[in-house]
Amino acid sequence: AVVSTQSTGWTAVRYEGSATESYRCKHTLRGHGGDVLDVAWSPDDKYLASTSIDNSIIVWDAGNFPERATTIRGHQGMVKGVVWDPIGKYLASQSTDRTLRVWRVGDWVEET
Repeated sequence: AVVSTQSTGWTAVRYEGSATESYRCKHTLRGHGGDVLDVAWSPDDKYLASTSIDNSIIVWDAGNFPERATTIRGHQGMVKGVVWDPIGKYLASQSTDRTLRVWRVGDWVEET
């Protein structure tokens, strides 16, 4: 089992363990300039997206932690939530700037 947690501070943490709940820290992902508010795995487990009060989304390359696939900076307010579409073609984010934005996976450009 793989569990991702959001954390106060500047990290997202990935834990691995068994069904008996004996988890250990596998990776600590540092990169945000403020508290992490949400994390979400892509449907194929290739990426982990994390959001923060620093107005950014970091998309982590899960096959090469702690490498980043990209950092998305399109919101003017803290990014409170992130979700992948079921196929993994799009990533959606919502922010305190009162916007919901949809990003194309691969080139990470906002879908218009």
